[in-house]
Amino acid sequence: MATEPAGRTHDARCEVRNLTPHPLTLVFENGSDGPFTLAPLATHSLGFPSAQAEAAARQRLRTLHDRQIIRIADVAEASDDTAYIGFAFWALVLGLVGGGILAARFADFAKASWWGVQGSDWLMVGSPGALLLLLLLAYLMAKGKLAPWMRRASAGLRQLLTLLLVVGVAAALPLAAVALFARGGLGAEGWQGGLQLLAQGGTTGLGHTIVFTFVCVASALPGLLYFLFDRKRVTQLRENFEQQIFRLDRQVSTLADVQARYGSRLAEIWGGAGPVASARLFSGSQWPVVLCTLVVAGGWVVTVLFGAIQSPLPGPAGLSDLLRPLNSTYAFAFLGAYYFALRMIARRYTRGDLQPKAYSMVTARVLVVLVSAAVASAVFGESPPVWAFLFLVGVLPETFLVALREATGSRWRRQLQIAEDRLPLTRLEGIDLYDRARLEEEGIANLDNLAHGDLVDLMLNTSIATPQLVEWVDQAMLYLRAHNNPGAPDEHHADRLWHELRDMGVRRASDLVGDDGRLRRELTELLLARGADTAAQARISAMVDQLQTDEWFASVLHWRTHDHFEPQEWWVDEAGRATLQTRPPR
Repeated sequence: MATEPAGRTHDARCEVRNLTPHPLTLVFENGSDGPFTLAPLATHSLGFPSAQAEAAARQRLRTLHDRQIIRIADVAEASDDTAYIGFAFWALVLGLVGGGILAARFADFAKASWWGVQGSDWLMVGSPGALLLLLLLAYLMAKGKLAPWMRRASAGLRQLLTLLLVVGVAAALPLAAVALFARGGLGAEGWQGGLQLLAQGGTTGLGHTIVFTFVCVASALPGLLYFLFDRKRVTQLRENFEQQIFRLDRQVSTLADVQARYGSRLAEIWGGAGPVASARLFSGSQWPVVLCTLVVAGGWVVTVLFGAIQSPLPGPAGLSDLLRPLNSTYAFAFLGAYYFALRMIARRYTRGDLQPKAYSMVTARVLVVLVSAAVASAVFGESPPVWAFLFLVGVLPETFLVALREATGSRWRRQLQIAEDRLPLTRLEGIDLYDRARLEEEGIANLDNLAHGDLVDLMLNTSIATPQLVEWVDQAMLYLRAHNNPGAPDEHHADRLWHELRDMGVRRASDLVGDDGRLRRELTELLLARGADTAAQARISAMVDQLQTDEWFASVLHWRTHDHFEPQEWWVDEAGRATLQTRPPR
């Protein structure tokens, strides 16, 4: 048994995959084959010099295969496809002969012409093409690839139609606005008048065309990024999850356990297991992309286009005046929301995390910001400071709530405390605005949601690295227990214990726990040296006891302590019985 030996006479080969996170070494009893090593979750292709060697190797590995330690899978040889190449050649010959016979049989059809090509040429190309297409379908069916190919083709066609719809909405809505301005209707005369308005000569016509083009591009850009997105391959995403889940979940030891616990979720997000040759095509609804394009296009039409087509262009220097937005709270609020949305989509684009769900968040953000603009306009009126403030509201919506609370004065703050989250995600180290917005999309609005949410779902649905997610969950667990919830949010004593622990270098809940599962001895000594009383020590000790009952904290500790897996050595006898050795056999 060897890995793809040169000059072997036996055609059969197989793939052996390690289904555990441990490096495996297989030692055979007679030693004739020598030890065989498999890296964690790795796959190797094995060749055999004879049929007897193949049968013996499969028999020896069968026990480990049945115990889900390894997986043995057949691999089709490339030589199996030579028959189809021969069939393709004869299909081409028969197609050309058949095309000539049909051209002679149907003389009238052969002499006719379509799109500058005679019917005889259509027959000479179509006949072999039809036979080759049938042969291709037969090949795909024989290889079991027809159904996956059809699914990918269907998903690709759906994405193509959605792309055309996004581009159509981004162009049709601004053009409809121009038609309404030109003729006051959307009939044939309106569309014709709108096109004439854009095609008129002089600097004014050029300016209107530039503004119209800018509005169309700005409206379509968020949606186009979704279709230009170079998605990671499904196999890569799935393998990355499999590697990380072994460190996090104590109850899984092989890929069979992973499939049993998380198989349905993996299939829902990435489809079935197995290699996938094409880039990922999302199976979910893509209507959020279209709806987002519609809302964004409407915003640009009202913000820029309506004002531009009503103004003449005195010269090239006046182009900036045509691109100037409408002086309104709604316009500047929309610009702020668009600024944040474009940055968010661009960042998710680069991080490989762009999904249709992101466009639902963009649509909701635009609508929420417009409602905030309506309230601000009614209360503060229209002025440049209000416009600038509403732009910031669009970029940072939470800033608006903070500013509103501070502007009401201290007399109303106590009543408004109910609107303030006492467990903000800003308490976490290493988290920025984008990460907070991304977690909020998954329903994680504060530290309590993060500490007691489904960490596996976050691993599957976001592109945030698993070590970073575990780090944030660990920090959130510490803050939840060190924070005095009854205290007022603006009082320092509410987080006093948390600040004291951080001064001692404790930034995560796992930092409190020693190897014996109790409060670390050196931490207790440091508390005494810093003058802490017995009440503080008792509270921290109680925190550690409470952490022991937390389900996700056990997973966090498992992650911290299982950063590597010890190699395993299996001794396989002649009958195929496999025994795990604690030390190398002599």
